[in-house]
Amino acid sequence: MSRTLILICVIGIIGATQILSAEKLPYQQATGVTDSNGKRILKYWSASNDLHPEMSERYLPDNPAFDGAEVWHIGVRANTLEDIAVGAFTQAGMSDVKLLAHRDGNPIAVAAAASQPQIKMTAVMVEGTLNGKPAQGIGYAFYGLDDDIPGVSAFMAPADVFVALGGHLVPEVHWYLGTTEADHDLIAEGRLSPQQQVDEASLFFSEWVLAYVISLKGIQQQSLQMMQSWSNAMNVCAGDPSCTVSPSADGSGNWEPTISHSGN
Repeated sequence: MSRTLILICVIGIIGATQILSAEKLPYQQATGVTDSNGKRILKYWSASNDLHPEMSERYLPDNPAFDGAEVWHIGVRANTLEDIAVGAFTQAGMSDVKLLAHRDGNPIAVAAAASQPQIKMTAVMVEGTLNGKPAQGIGYAFYGLDDDIPGVSAFMAPADVFVALGGHLVPEVHWYLGTTEADHDLIAEGRLSPQQQVDEASLFFSEWVLAYVISLKGIQQQSLQMMQSWSNAMNVCAGDPSCTVSPSADGSGNWEPTISHSGN
């Protein structure tokens, strides 16, 4: 057997092993739930109090079949996008980290969601090693403020676990109200190319902004307007017993004062 053929056979065996190991892991749908503190988290995951430096949250799967998987948010003192991504995953415990792909978030969506207009968001995917095993990670890097350190919200796991749990779906569900169906093909999602995964993650962030953030801001703005119209109407009445405050006839949800005049 030639050396080339031997090499091809070895590569085929390694690839088949990776496929089989992901296929043999349990199916765990990516599902979001609300914990006792009102925080959105992944179902069948639990908070860990063992935090790395600059890490503000860390969650681990309850099922030991997924050992090594984590979702976390961590601050990292770095400037360039690559240094931010590599530094964050390194601080979280991954070694030999390499940035595989990235996709900038839609500037309009990021601006709508961010508290500061200078903030940028980029979806990033990396590979490296966790406890001696090949590993992958994907997440959202937030950066751009001179007076604040960048932060990364991410999911990382050994490569077979990363694939089995759905790759990019995990951070989308944990942080951005994503949902999956009971029969969702998680392995197919986890096996998307790195560029496809960050493209999906970045697009989902924009969809979340449109469906939730902008809608919520619209509701909040409408509520403030309604409260202001109530206050203005009450000021007009100024305690006059013949003056009442009622919804305006235009259907806007605002309020208007009405003064009744009794006949003589």
